[in-house]
Amino acid sequence: MLMVHGLGASLSIWEKNIAPLAQGHTVYAIDLPGSGKSDKPKFLDYHSAAGAKFLIRLMDTLGINRATLMGNSGGGLVTTICALTYPERVDKLVLVDSAGLGRQMAWFLRLASLPFLGELLHIPNVRNPDNLIKSIFYEPQLVSAAALEDIMEARNTSLGKRVTLEELRSGVSLGGLRKDMMMLQKLKDYAKPLLIVWGEEDRLIPVSHAYHARRVLVCDSDEGDTTAPYRAVHVIPHCGHWPQMERPDEFNPLVLRFLDGGL
Repeated sequence: MLMVHGLGASLSIWEKNIAPLAQGHTVYAIDLPGSGKSDKPKFLDYHSAAGAKFLIRLMDTLGINRATLMGNSGGGLVTTICALTYPERVDKLVLVDSAGLGRQMAWFLRLASLPFLGELLHIPNVRNPDNLIKSIFYEPQLVSAAALEDIMEARNTSLGKRVTLEELRSGVSLGGLRKDMMMLQKLKDYAKPLLIVWGEEDRLIPVSHAYHARRVLVCDSDEGDTTAPYRAVHVIPHCGHWPQMERPDEFNPLVLRFLDGGL
């Protein structure tokens, strides 16, 4: 399994998942180029499609022929593009509060896509830790101080800020997610097992995306077709944008059951 974080985050968002999932599976959690403690060269393309190519190059370097991909938020968009572009390299796909399934998203993300205004906002209000916590978690007391510190450290550098805004603007406009970044209809033809997990109280990307994905990918599929790919959508109540960190006791067993063949 290859774990991919979202916009402006780092591999620390998986700190409560790596050990439980690694008991029966080989797990890699990475900082994408431009994020966390990875290098942030100015010449790199930080578009989601470039991130998908990077995942394949990483798998090649590590000698991994196929893997399950799990992506949160913007990392979900990266893993979805990777799975659709290189289906022969992906066994299963897990999307966690993922971008790419609907256009709606928090207004401060849309506003930050505008020139100059994004530099002023320095998304998402990292100068005010309380606002950052409230935008991610439904129950802020469950936040990991170490994970928050890692994120703020990366974002508060000039390079981290530049990369975050570049990534955001490659896929988001004032109207929300750009239409060319919409992956839901493309996933209808995706022939591999797919699990979508969502926090019901997500303030960044609304849970309505999960319900719509359930209608499109699960409810509208042909129940009599025994060759149809396995798909499931699971919404976790009382939970925000990072269910893997806020509700690991529910999240980890759910993913393990999916990896082992059934829910």
